[in-house]
Amino acid sequence: MQRLLRRLNTMLIDNSQINALVLDFDGTITKQDTISVLASIGQAFQRRHHHSLKQPWTSVVEAYGRDFQDYTSTYVPAPVDRTTLSEELKFLRGLRDVESASFGRVGDSEIFHGMNKEDFSMAGNEALRDGTVRLHDGFSEEFMACAALQNWRIYVISVNWSSSFIRGVLSGFPIDTIISNEIRSDGIIVGPGILGPPSKETVLATCLDKAHALKALVAEQNLDIDNVVYFGDSVSDIECLISVKGIIMSSGPDSSLIKTLKRTGVTVQPITCIDKSANLVWASNYREIMSVALFQPV
Repeated sequence: MQRLLRRLNTMLIDNSQINALVLDFDGTITKQDTISVLASIGQAFQRRHHHSLKQPWTSVVEAYGRDFQDYTSTYVPAPVDRTTLSEELKFLRGLRDVESASFGRVGDSEIFHGMNKEDFSMAGNEALRDGTVRLHDGFSEEFMACAALQNWRIYVISVNWSSSFIRGVLSGFPIDTIISNEIRSDGIIVGPGILGPPSKETVLATCLDKAHALKALVAEQNLDIDNVVYFGDSVSDIECLISVKGIIMSSGPDSSLIKTLKRTGVTVQPITCIDKSANLVWASNYREIMSVALFQPV
């Protein structure tokens, strides 16, 4: 471990000044999106209890696809003409109606009806153990081990449907707080308490919602925003990534998020070519982050 810490010798900020590391979950900690895993868990639960869904799950998925396509295909300006960050953020924030409608359809389908927080937590833990959910290389054996040794505070902010599921997946790690949506026992998805009483109106669904959650977390935990590092992989992370020091998880330089940022004039460098002034870089996994060094030494 001391050898690992000696490698922390270049990037963004002095590691003695770090307040917190804030991570997205799906695609950032995990290698893949886990929403389909959650859906499979709900379907299996209803089969075990001999309950039928109010509507076929495929219809829920297809309805979301239609809404998303309708919004993106008719939005003006088109992607090629959205060349500023403000234009892109307006487009992304406008997806909230699409996402909220989908959350509502999930609840109406009753795919998660009757499940409690413990059910989701146990399912998350089992999904990690049996390999259904896989974590990015280096997350557990290097990154989290180093974070624990350095006493860095670790938080998760996610638009995932179930914070209990996330907690189950990450039960073996010292996560301080998970800010995400939750599924009630009636199957309805509600938002996290940090943004007000949990309800359908406070769900985390867009990049702006996550930015509000990050701001609330910083205030609640009395963090110095200048010394927070955020990790994300998708366009729902854009506002958080640009508001602090940001690390994008991407298998290469052509991910949707990186291309979107470059199109809007935001510079993104590979972590292997980092200079000390950069606020936003990308890496393929946590092993790569640790091998090239994450923070300047004390």
